[in-house]
Amino acid sequence: SHLDKSVQLSWVPGGDNNSPITGFIIEYEDGLHEPGIWHYQTEVPATQTTAVLQLSPYVNYSFRVVAVNKVGRSRPSERSEQYMTKAAEPDSNPSGVKGIGTEPHNLVITWEPMRGFLANG
Repeated sequence: SHLDKSVQLSWVPGGDNNSPITGFIIEYEDGLHEPGIWHYQTEVPATQTTAVLQLSPYVNYSFRVVAVNKVGRSRPSERSEQYMTKAAEPDSNPSGVKGIGTEPHNLVITWEPMRGFLANG
């Protein structure tokens, strides 16, 4: 089961095209909430080919790696297998909570909806 809040990602570097690799950028896609949009996750030095990544609950993760040298960025690697984390209790309470009575025997409660990452599912 995918209860973990972290995952270890490993990769094999490609060629450096005669300019030494200075680091790797790891990006993630959330296939559940924002398919097709890649986000910056972290950057590691060129000596690393593995990284432990902190994860949020209720996200369908895919990862990819980009090599960096003084000339620029490589094309991204192929995407990793998808990794779905389980839902969890929200990290915070809803904001903007209001209770308004419109009649003696009713109360209408409203609040600001939480965004996906805050709601954890």
